[in-house]
Amino acid sequence: MRVDYRVFWVPKDGCSSEEYEDAFAPRQPVCFETSEFRCAVSDGATETSFSGAWADLLASGYVDEVDSLETMRAAWKALLTGKELPWYAEQKMEAGAFAAFVGLTVTDPGKHLEWAAQALGDSTVMHVRGDELLAAFPMDRWQEFDNSPILLSSIGGHDEGVLEELVNTAGRCNHGDRFYLLTDAISRWFLRVNAEGGGAVERLEHIRSQEEFEEFVAAERQKKDSGGVRLMPNDDVTYARVKLL
Repeated sequence: MRVDYRVFWVPKDGCSSEEYEDAFAPRQPVCFETSEFRCAVSDGATETSFSGAWADLLASGYVDEVDSLETMRAAWKALLTGKELPWYAEQKMEAGAFAAFVGLTVTDPGKHLEWAAQALGDSTVMHVRGDELLAAFPMDRWQEFDNSPILLSSIGGHDEGVLEELVNTAGRCNHGDRFYLLTDAISRWFLRVNAEGGGAVERLEHIRSQEEFEEFVAAERQKKDSGGVRLMPNDDVTYARVKLL
């Protein structure tokens, strides 16, 4: 199979790119022939310190098939060891960082294409064919999103029982299908617009550049429903697109 992979991202409005706390892997766009492709996005919790680094380790760990959560936790701790931090930052570091993530694997075993996804929290993968959303995982309704998602901690014991919430799914896919990996703000937007017949697939499919994505996010953040709620919350936004050619 031939895979075309690209990622677009935007930090919170009013924040710099250095304050972006989502993550994605691979880090660079690719278009190549392969029998297996893995990618992931992760959403670091803003309320915790160094969550962007933890999100990056989770995303890259999925793609690199790191099979030990403790290995990634040790890597997060090593990143911060020796850093001179103010006392309040040290306290927050001891509390750990938290993040949601979703990973996608697409394989070509020969007879047909297959996909599998793993997720914890409210980052979501969308399986799209033509203009139709075939599946959304793990969230499939925009009303499911809230302010207390399930998150994985960078410190063992700080998220007891959370791994029991890790979910997996799998299915078949076709050449020409696309997968969108989205962090929570744009996931919620996508599912709501799709449910209300607003052409969410078409809107994302037509994005060709980082500049176009930034303009799109800025415009959608300004839109509100009849109750005054933003259709796309002001949060870090990540959109990874996988096309099976």
